[in-house]
Amino acid sequence: MRLEALLAASLLSQQSVRFVLLGLATGSLFALVSLGIVVVHRASGVLNFSAGAVGAVGAFVTYTLRDDHSIPVPVAVGAGLLTGCALGLLTMLVLIALRRASALVKLIATLGVMVAAQGFIQVVWHGGRGTPDSLLVTDAVALTDELRIGQDRLVLIGLSLVLALILWVVYSRTLFGLATAAVSENPRVAASAGWSTRRIEVANLVLAGGLSALAAIFLAPVVSLDGAVLTLTVIPALAAALVGRFSSFGLAVGAALVIGVLQSLLSLFQADIARAVSIDPLSLTGLPQAVPMAIIVAGTVVAGRSRMTRGESLVRLPIPGAGTVSPARAGAGIVLALLVLFGADGYADALIVTFATAIIVLSLVVVTGYAGQVSLSQLALAGFGAWVAGRLVSSAEVPFALALIVAVLATVPLGLLVALAALRTRGVDLAVATLGLALMVSALLFSNGSLTGGLIGLPVDTPSVLGIGLDPVSTPERYGAFVLVLLVLCTLVVANVRRGRSGRRLLAVRANERVAASLGVSVSGAKLYAFGLSAGLAAVGGVALAFRQTNIRFADFNVLGSIAALQYAVIGGIGWASGAVVGAALASGALVHKVLNELLGSID
Repeated sequence: MRLEALLAASLLSQQSVRFVLLGLATGSLFALVSLGIVVVHRASGVLNFSAGAVGAVGAFVTYTLRDDHSIPVPVAVGAGLLTGCALGLLTMLVLIALRRASALVKLIATLGVMVAAQGFIQVVWHGGRGTPDSLLVTDAVALTDELRIGQDRLVLIGLSLVLALILWVVYSRTLFGLATAAVSENPRVAASAGWSTRRIEVANLVLAGGLSALAAIFLAPVVSLDGAVLTLTVIPALAAALVGRFSSFGLAVGAALVIGVLQSLLSLFQADIARAVSIDPLSLTGLPQAVPMAIIVAGTVVAGRSRMTRGESLVRLPIPGAGTVSPARAGAGIVLALLVLFGADGYADALIVTFATAIIVLSLVVVTGYAGQVSLSQLALAGFGAWVAGRLVSSAEVPFALALIVAVLATVPLGLLVALAALRTRGVDLAVATLGLALMVSALLFSNGSLTGGLIGLPVDTPSVLGIGLDPVSTPERYGAFVLVLLVLCTLVVANVRRGRSGRRLLAVRANERVAASLGVSVSGAKLYAFGLSAGLAAVGGVALAFRQTNIRFADFNVLGSIAALQYAVIGGIGWASGAVVGAALASGALVHKVLNELLGSID
């Protein structure tokens, strides 16, 4: 009751009202990005993950021109908006090239645009430029005798509401809006009516790019001009668009405003909540980011359906491999890996990263390639397994082998928790839900210095198995051979699943849930099995990846890493266990990175 009374009194204070208004301003910028996502989905049916990164490039162009080259503000803003529009057009060209591809590949393509845009920011601007001065007037406005708020925040709130109203009118009351709906529903029928489907799609993508750039330009003075931070604004925007079912501008804007207010109020009351429950305030560092996403995910699950409705279809995926294992090819691959591991000087760590990442990619082969469930939370599961093992070894002095087993067993229930979203959602809704779950794990666990050791990380002893030392620093080849053994065992498990009865059930669910259920296949049971197994595999890969260092750091187990893992899986062949190593070789610090460094010199 003391906590409830404290919060009730605080909510009525002038300060809390001010934070509500500040949250509305931040939420209004999330709303602008969300509007762009809704526009793209209305036109093409594609979930655009690149919105935040595209907007970030536009923001960097704007403030570089204004601050470094003294370009007038209207010209600089215009250049930033044109940059966003141009990148929207580029995204559309990518989607046009993939017109015959599956929806999953198109979703991955927008992730590729996102990563490319973020990489461009890293190369040109080294990731960030601090916090720029606002383009708007920041003088405080007195709403009451004690309540003051900057004019810029009020302008931002009004801007998002006005744009939402304009877009609603355009897409519900004009011929262009009717044409956009027709193109999204059935491009062939729209083309037969005389509409140019490509021009309509291009117009919508260009508009979405401009909206994303506008949001980032105004958001940079609030959250800093940082590529990673601005890129991740797509996550609350996706959550808001999800509430609006990727079609309603009003619901998307409303949800974005609510998310902004919740984050602002939780930041205000974070210390009070921590004192009320007698914990360190640092333990709640990620609470403002996690709670709104938890509410969105919970709402999505409640509003979803356990069975597909008539006419609803799953994401079309590439045909998976047969799961057969060629002893000759497998043996040749293992021998080649060992030769490079022990014979090529300096390649051990790159191979360790490749092997460990390949195990994480195998988890996606099971859950996405076999079961058809698009998951963007696998690296978060891997990080959770690494954290469990790291805590056991660091604090409880548990042997490495036992810690690895316990980590797998502890991660499986978390995978089943993720599966609860899959029981009632699918397709793009599931992708957003699993991404939200990954964000919650990252915010509540990996950003919590009291649980992860902060910047130093968790110090761990040298791993050993059966009395054999596996020091990744002094004998990285030996540790690499151990990780290779884990990879071979996990690959055999995945291949065996594909050939067995469980694999046939997963493929049946992937093909058509209604038909699978009519044949006696438990759809829920198959999904739980896929997520549980994939979580265990991810934990193995996460532990192997983390223990290659003497101090385990969790910065790499972030949301962007989960997105990258799905990209590696698609590149290697989402349903092919043998392709896991191919995709994993492209990971940061993995084999391809090492080879490029050798050929081209030191590169970032």
